[in-house]
Amino acid sequence: MFAQLLRFRVKPESWDQLRALDERWQREQAPIAPGFKGAYILRELESTRGCIMAVLFESRELAQQNSDRPETSEWYQQLLTLIEGEPEFISTEVFRSYLT
Repeated sequence: MFAQLLRFRVKPESWDQLRALDERWQREQAPIAPGFKGAYILRELESTRGCIMAVLFESRELAQQNSDRPETSEWYQQLLTLIEGEPEFISTEVFRSYLT
């Protein structure tokens, strides 16, 4: 499994818009995004505007296919209006997972 991490700072008063953008993605795009398995939006405790998104895909190749879609580019452009600067992207491979 492949996980794309995005780290960024949310603009003041934009958390609700971020939630709405994510909920729209979940409704409209998650069911058709290649290899999409799920996502977490994590709010940093030590930074009131710090945010990390973990987006899970079956493989890096399918994640790239999703990134190449116009709908994903549109979502990204909307995300940029809610955050400060560009997000940091970290590509990872799931080495081990454990959920209860």
